[in-house]
Parts: sequence; structure tokens; C-alpha cells
Amino acid sequence: MKKTALVLVVLIFIGGCGTRATKLTDQVYQPVGKDHKIEIFYNKEPGRPYEQIAVLEKEAAWAFTGSGAVLEGLKDKARKLGGDAIILHSVHESNYWDVGGKREASASGVVIKYK
Repeated sequence: MKKTALVLVVLIFIGGCGTRATKLTDQVYQPVGKDHKIEIFYNKEPGRPYEQIAVLEKEAAWAFTGSGAVLEGLKDKARKLGGDAIILHSVHESNYWDVGGKREASASGVVIKYK
């Protein structure tokens, strides 16, 4: 029984931490390396031409998760899509306490590729 409960908790954790991507173009870009800096724009446009690649959404709920970890997840996905930056639309973080406490964070934005 304990093993089943542990497996369920792990599956919930893994399932709740994925990054959803909705492609906005048929164009496929080469993924970029982990050292590629992804710029973040908070509800503003970059000052140069770009193409929108995908809308990203990420949610996470775990004792050690915060908005910083969620933003890193968005950056990782942007790199896989070949992006250069993310225009964030929302970032949300909340804390609430039940048995052991819990922290939730979510973010969404658009991955862009500079022209």
C-alpha cells in the first residue's frame, strides 16, 4: 500500500510539472544549447523584428517549487523549440498550507525567434 501511494505521488508530481507548448507556426527551428541565453520580456515587445513560435504554459506544485523554477522550465522548452526569447503574459505563485505545506507556481508566454 505504501509503495502504491509513493508511486501515485511521484506520478502526480511528474504530471504536474510539464510544460505545454502550442505551436504557432509550421516552421521548425533547430534546438539551441543550454548556454543559449533566453531573454525574458514581461508584457512588452522586444525592440526588434521577431516571429512567434509557440505559446508555453507551465504549472508546478511541490514543496520546493517557486516561480523561478517554472521560468527555468519555460526557458528550457524555448531552447528545445529554437527560440531566442519569451514574452511573458503571466507569472503566478501562491503558498498555502495543508499537511506539510504546499507551494504552487505557474507561468505562460510566447516563445519568439528573432528575424
